Amino acid sequence: ADSIPRLKAGTNRFFWNLRYPDAREMRNTVIDEGALTGPKVTPGTYTVRLIVGRDTLSRQFTVIPDPRATATTADLVAQFDAAQRVRARITEIVERVERLEDLQAQLDARVEQTKDQAYAKQVADAAKAARAKLEVVRDQLYEIGCHVDQCTLDQPVRLYNWFITLNAQVQTGAYAPTQQHGEIYSDLSAKLDVQLKAMDRIEQDDIAKFNAMLQGLGIPSVFVKPKPPIS
Repeated sequence: ADSIPRLKAGTNRFFWNLRYPDAREMRNTVIDEGALTGPKVTPGTYTVRLIVGRDTLSRQFTVIPDPRATATTADLVAQFDAAQRVRARITEIVERVERLEDLQAQLDARVEQTKDQAYAKQVADAAKAARAKLEVVRDQLYEIGCHVDQCTLDQPVRLYNWFITLNAQVQTGAYAPTQQHGEIYSDLSAKLDVQLKAMDRIEQDDIAKFNAMLQGLGIPSVFVKPKPPIS
């Protein structure tokens, strides 16, 4: 849930569910298992601020552990940290898919824009080759043909749904993540890194060569968005 209240005229009441914002949702695939739920905060002291114009009112409050749970604070911190790591990777998948599909759309646009030119086949062939390489990566990042409920019963499960499933597992109950959770995370992260590096190579090699060809023909290049700095 969002930790910023909505503004409206009159009296306002805001409830916080004690969770960080949810992971990014993929807009064109189905979530068969798992959840996008953001991590639950750990016990401790927090501050709420109300800002109106130039005035800021701050108050502290304490989040206490559920007395019914047997988990220690260290267990809950470990659970939170694990959920944060998984959430970050889910968001990374979504952002990379958006970047990848933007590149594909630009390749398609260049083909359409040059279809009546003498060099149309040269542009189309080069765009098709680059697009195909991007599609291989795209097919590993998420379930590109999954648009109906339970579609993963007869189609391969890709990294997006695997990480979402892990997200739900590490947040089930009030427990520290298991050794197996850590092993699954490491395995999935390694597989994700392979695909991200493959996409980097396509941008640096295939898209760069495609752009060089376009520039030689006097055609606007495919815009490769700069990557955000590592936080």
